[in-house]
Amino acid sequence: MVRLTAGLVIWILIALSGTEYPSHIHPERHTTSLTTDDLIMAYEAGHYRDIQTNGKWLTVSPDKVYLYAHEDGIYRLGDGALIAPFDNAVFSPDGRYVVQLGDGIYCLPALKRIIPTNYENIAINHYVDDSLEHRTWAILGDVQFSDNGEYVAVTGDGVYRLIDQQKIVDTSAQEITDSKSLEVEFNADSSAASTIDGIFQLSDGKLLFQTGDYFARFSPDGSYALTRLGIIRLSDGEMFDIVGDISFTPDMQYAVLPGDGVYRLSDGQRLYDLPQFATAFARSVYSPDNQYMAVSSNGLYRIRDGRKLSESSNVVFSPDSLHVAIGSDGIYRLSDMRKLLDLTAYIDSSSHFSGDGAYLAVSDAIIHIVNGKKLFNKGSSATFSPNNEYVAFNDDGVYRLSDQHKLFAINGGVHGFSPDSAYVSVYDRNNWMLYRIRDGRSYPNLRFLDVSAGIMADGNTVLIVGPNHP
Repeated sequence: MVRLTAGLVIWILIALSGTEYPSHIHPERHTTSLTTDDLIMAYEAGHYRDIQTNGKWLTVSPDKVYLYAHEDGIYRLGDGALIAPFDNAVFSPDGRYVVQLGDGIYCLPALKRIIPTNYENIAINHYVDDSLEHRTWAILGDVQFSDNGEYVAVTGDGVYRLIDQQKIVDTSAQEITDSKSLEVEFNADSSAASTIDGIFQLSDGKLLFQTGDYFARFSPDGSYALTRLGIIRLSDGEMFDIVGDISFTPDMQYAVLPGDGVYRLSDGQRLYDLPQFATAFARSVYSPDNQYMAVSSNGLYRIRDGRKLSESSNVVFSPDSLHVAIGSDGIYRLSDMRKLLDLTAYIDSSSHFSGDGAYLAVSDAIIHIVNGKKLFNKGSSATFSPNNEYVAFNDDGVYRLSDQHKLFAINGGVHGFSPDSAYVSVYDRNNWMLYRIRDGRSYPNLRFLDVSAGIMADGNTVLIVGPNHP
């Protein structure tokens, strides 16, 4: 789902067009992706088309036809023309519509307003014995698209089918008691929507399930709804008596309820218990292969049979699911829970393995899994390159992992490496800096936006390398 709120700007730039090329790129042969070096060669030679804007916060429509510059409005990418002076616009997921927050939803390319959206932040006062106890806030006119871009929800109004602007779910009569009473949630396949009144079928607006003034949430894949009475399978309406702070395994085979148990979703059967937990908010972390889970204050489990592997739930799994790092304990091989290395560091949200699972970044070091050697005296801000050859640290530098040699210094936070690991992008105080790995050369204000499509940005200027835009 795409949630829009006032002042939201998304600065993702995708495939655009160009008219000039690096000397070795021929338009008639432009069938393969460009490389980062292709873009830098074009940049240095001045072989690109540019679109000048007045700011760095930019959004390209998903169909790659329009550009929204927050300070200016909407540009047509084919010729760079400014076609609408919108000041707070967001595109629908399919690029067929654009929202001017506080005004309405417009269809493209006609730029005709088809659904009005009057944005309003309202106060909701809560009284006890005629005295104001507290005040909450809710937003009318907030806009949310379904993932497929076919439907839109306008808070305090209803759910519309965009192709014919028909209101298929009316929420205008809802009593506004808190912000949740205005919420609308689409499921992942855009077949249903949940409101405080119940779960509706989007194809015709039919009420599928009443949820009794309870806002139901959908499972990540959209096939189940979580209500106060249990989990409803949308395909056949079967309800399972599973209630609470539920999470689902990524493969959607099991429902996990900490402090209660693990349930098989195919038939709702409870497979085994999970002990009561002490924390107010439980959290479950799953291995990439869906075979293991760590449940807050419960421990580490093998999912299929509930075998408890460790008392600690303070863990991070390797990307290949071969190893698990358990904070202040060690690194284990998951297949037999053989301890490979001792680990005294605390595992937190910044702890992570490299993409190949060979290195582990923890709070105070990077650990080489093969020999247990600590390579650096820092790790919390580590960013590994996609090819697993380099690591970059915020406000420090880029290092080669094989010998820990510092290649060059950087100032600012690491935004990320290019997909081919040939460049690293750094962001600091509203300024971008691009560094070339092989020699440390820096390119102030330059950043890659879509390498394969040939798009860069130099500050607030969009640079386009590649064939002409259709």
